[in-house]
Amino acid sequence: SYTRHATGILERAKCQDDSSLSGDAFTSCLYDFAATFLKRRQKINVDDGGARAKRKLRDACARAAKLLANGAAQADVEADALVDGMDARARVTRARFEDLTSDVVAKAQSLVAVVSTGSSPLLIFAGQGTKSAPLRAAVVEAVPGAVVANFGEAAELACVGA
Repeated sequence: SYTRHATGILERAKCQDDSSLSGDAFTSCLYDFAATFLKRRQKINVDDGGARAKRKLRDACARAAKLLANGAAQADVEADALVDGMDARARVTRARFEDLTSDVVAKAQSLVAVVSTGSSPLLIFAGQGTKSAPLRAAVVEAVPGAVVANFGEAAELACVGA
């Protein structure tokens, strides 16, 4: 959620049901890359494997995105017996991940710049998507002089009443 502080009241400007800025957005970027990579390099078409293959690849991409967002230099997207018993593997470097997710970062940066019009805005980071170093740096850069609060999970944020 992105909130705006006006006259002592926190107003929700963007909320959790917009998944375009959530951790799923990072996973989706990585999923699209991995599906294309596997089709081109290993001749594995994830669409041929049905919903199960797509879910396995999405779960593998979520694990890799989590590693890369937490600062790993590279991560492997690995899924055993993805389609027709074939194992799939794609290595993603941090630089490639940042390039793939640059649109998500730019969208977050522009949203926060629009939302935070106060003199000293409070930026609250919560959830998996906000652990991405490029996202955090871009958002903080978009709002100079902002106060930053960190929460590991969105549930923690709900407990403190935001």
